[in-house]
Amino acid sequence: MHDSPPTGSDPTMAAGTGPFGQVADERARDQTWLADSADRTILQTGSRPGLVPDPDAKPERLGRYLVLERLGAGGMGVVYAAFDPDLERKVAIKLIRGRADDAARARLQREAQAMAKLSHPAVVAVFDVGEYQGQLFVAMEFVRGETVAAWIRRSKRSWREVLAVFLAAGRGLAAAHDAGLVHRDFKPDNVLLDPDGRPKVTDFGLARAVGPGEAHLGHHETDGDQASEDRSVPVAALEPALVLAGEHALSGALSLPLTRLGAVMGTPAYMAAEQHRGLVADARTDQYAFCVSLFEALHGELPFAGSNLFELAGNVVAGRLREPTSGRRVPAFVQRALVRGLSPEPGRRWPDMHALLRALDRDPARTLRRLAGGGLLLALGAGAAVVATAAPDKCTGAAERLAGAWDEARADAVAAALRATGAPWADETWSIVRGGLDRYARTWSIIHEQTCMSHQRGEASGELLDLQMACLDERRDDLAAFVDVLAEADAGVAEQAVLTLAALPRVERCTDVLALRTGIPAPAADEEQEVAAIRGRLARARAELAAGRYPRAFELAHAAEADARRLGYRPLVAEAALRLGAVRQADGKADLAEAALDEAWAAALATRHDEVAAEAAIEQVAVVGRELARKDDGQRWAVTAGALVDRRGRDDDLAARLQVHLGNMYIRTGAIDQAVSALRRALVLYTAELGDSHPYVAAARTALGDALRRQGRFADAAAEHQRALRDTVAVYGPAHPQVAVARNNLGVAYGWLGRHDDAIVEYRAAIAVREQALGGDHPRVASARNNLATALLEQGRLDEAEAELQRAIAGFRRADHPDLADAENNLGNLHFAAGRPHDALAAYEAALAAETARLGPDALYTSLSRSNVGTALWQLGRLDDAERELRRSLAALERELPATHPYLAFPLLGLGAVLADRGDAHAGEAFLQRALALAEAQDDPGLRATVRSELARARAEKHHSSQPHAETLARARRDVEAALADLRRAGPLYAHAARRAEAFLAAP
Repeated sequence: MHDSPPTGSDPTMAAGTGPFGQVADERARDQTWLADSADRTILQTGSRPGLVPDPDAKPERLGRYLVLERLGAGGMGVVYAAFDPDLERKVAIKLIRGRADDAARARLQREAQAMAKLSHPAVVAVFDVGEYQGQLFVAMEFVRGETVAAWIRRSKRSWREVLAVFLAAGRGLAAAHDAGLVHRDFKPDNVLLDPDGRPKVTDFGLARAVGPGEAHLGHHETDGDQASEDRSVPVAALEPALVLAGEHALSGALSLPLTRLGAVMGTPAYMAAEQHRGLVADARTDQYAFCVSLFEALHGELPFAGSNLFELAGNVVAGRLREPTSGRRVPAFVQRALVRGLSPEPGRRWPDMHALLRALDRDPARTLRRLAGGGLLLALGAGAAVVATAAPDKCTGAAERLAGAWDEARADAVAAALRATGAPWADETWSIVRGGLDRYARTWSIIHEQTCMSHQRGEASGELLDLQMACLDERRDDLAAFVDVLAEADAGVAEQAVLTLAALPRVERCTDVLALRTGIPAPAADEEQEVAAIRGRLARARAELAAGRYPRAFELAHAAEADARRLGYRPLVAEAALRLGAVRQADGKADLAEAALDEAWAAALATRHDEVAAEAAIEQVAVVGRELARKDDGQRWAVTAGALVDRRGRDDDLAARLQVHLGNMYIRTGAIDQAVSALRRALVLYTAELGDSHPYVAAARTALGDALRRQGRFADAAAEHQRALRDTVAVYGPAHPQVAVARNNLGVAYGWLGRHDDAIVEYRAAIAVREQALGGDHPRVASARNNLATALLEQGRLDEAEAELQRAIAGFRRADHPDLADAENNLGNLHFAAGRPHDALAAYEAALAAETARLGPDALYTSLSRSNVGTALWQLGRLDDAERELRRSLAALERELPATHPYLAFPLLGLGAVLADRGDAHAGEAFLQRALALAEAQDDPGLRATVRSELARARAEKHHSSQPHAETLARARRDVEAALADLRRAGPLYAHAARRAEAFLAAP
């Protein structure tokens, strides 16, 4: 089990900007849990030459849309990438083959209008419908990615990965049904995966756009008012039609081999019995096609056999479901849900898609912990759920075996400890912890009893019984260790209690037969007791680490590692080194963590201890890739970790954690697109494994929100932080300090959207929660005040902002807190906006001194403060001093950051303005050109306007010094006038830039 949750952030600054709007970085210093304009993408489709009007002729325009390129062709037509000049966006356009009659045109218009009203992240958006030379076309969202069919073929996928994708796609299908839409052609080729791994269902209802004379294989379209009743050709009617009409092409299709119907023929492979009978296709028909698609994706073969269409149809209508032959592991609860959805009679399927999705998402391995009693048991080794019967006497009494680990006396001790802290949220936390520990104990008892019963029935060997009982003994020790820590809770442990509970190793792993039979060598008989004692201390170290008590965790892990070395039992050495590495990492000692994890990985690999080897490699991604910023080494560890996780095959917990660490590594190294993709994958895995209301899910969502913000997708970031706040309240209750972290992050997101009123509401709520939980002098209260001040500053409420900043600075100083420099920088921003350059310089210099003492003279955050100092010096006319500080800042940032990083814009802007003011307009223009390229990529109109204004001034000055050209000067004045209009709208932070623009325009 993992030693720490996914990392998120509690930024200390909301929109904390320096001169020219420079962002003072929002650092994740509060290491706690709480860390879509849709992407434009290419719509992929399989190529079928000859089925489009003229596959080689690309029209220049389709309606108002400018055609860019031909993307591919399918059974219904050809798909183009195009540009919408009215809305300035890229779209995908499907040009439907065959000429449209009035009925087809009306049907498509209705379908498109209905689709345009459906807004769901798992459905490709339809924007418009039109006509080109008698042929209909549909303009849709431009989706870059691949079909689910291609995704499945490209690599071996675990059943959990496949199920997670189909659950998300199914929600889109359900949303369409709720809106009154039926797909009628759902299949893996009609579901796209965007670069973030999110599925999007496409081609809703478009099969119905084909005219009566254009019906393709297996479909017939009715006319006029009956268009809503989409009927298919009955199988019995096909053969006479062939004879009478002489449709040789259709006759040939009927004899095609159907071993890969989904690839060869498309629709027939996914047609329900009612379609073969010629009856109405409705939402239950879509449900059937969804189940066929998921069955095929999981098993690698279709659910109904058939060497041709007639044979297939006969099996579908009769409900002759074949036994899968691929040997792939598919859980019984999934198989049961699919079998019902594949019923030949629509009335015997699930009531709707929502019911089917609930059944598919009801993983017993996940929900077992939430059972109120022992009525549902795991049939170990078979993956099925069975109703419990009376157990033999020798298999009863499992609950009594937990005495001393979790019982009423232990519960009373934990409750007393939590309440003794006096925290206002203690009772709610106790309720959450009590419920979680009770569920854990019940799950342990159920699995313990069922393990015994399976052996008694002859379903499990004595060897397997020993392995499972040893695993259960370890989980009991883990439970006892975690309860020990909670029973000694101080205020810090009480705050982390829910996280401590979440870090408990999952007892369901004791049902994973393949994982248990790893071949790890057993200790010698005379060493078994000592090995058990050392593992007990490691369990306690894990619990202390989860509770945030790092010194005690280190003490235990270090002693256990020494004893494991002395004993010489290498699997135990691997376990101890892993624990020690995790503690070192949490305590900020990355170099020591790397060494310990290296040893853990090597010892685990040598002894086939795959779980420890995988965990060690995953943690190296965090230590080496994120903490030490060695991206290439981090990626190599990620490849190793991925291979180990794949070999285990059933651990989405580890797979999700790997993606979280990759996402955080990519954020640290500036690869934000890759970070977003990794964190989305983590969120899918965690949600599928743990459900929505889990701390790991909230933390992964928070990290994703942070990555989206850095990507400039502020609306998407705010949406993720809104959901993270909702989940955090559900997990912790409304008064817990963790809720303040979530509110703080949401305030940051609102600030970047310019929704400062909303940001202020969230910051004030965060302050109220923290003051009640932690007291008014706590540095986290100061952090929220610091953020509140930046939002007030953005609104021009300078007096209120200054009052909050002074309180924040006082709080940080009392605690000797590292965020003091951030607050000093924000105070400088305020003075700068108010036109008080001497006060601004004093505040910036205080921030620079604090950062230099803490981080060194040329560290990243020190250099950002130095840039602010340089800008203030420039405003005071001290150009030599300003140039010195700005050049030093720029050089340090260029060493730390990629050339395209937005932070570089600020010293470049300041340096360009300083040089232009000194009369070296040519050199100033070069710096300003670089600054403009970086500013254009940011969603900050004030910054862009400032750079444009300074660049126009520099160009005018350059021409003025060498006999000015009238048109050049006139153009410069126009550029400054345009920039000034933006600067006046941008707020007080850009007041100085606006005053310089006004002075330029007022000059002769």
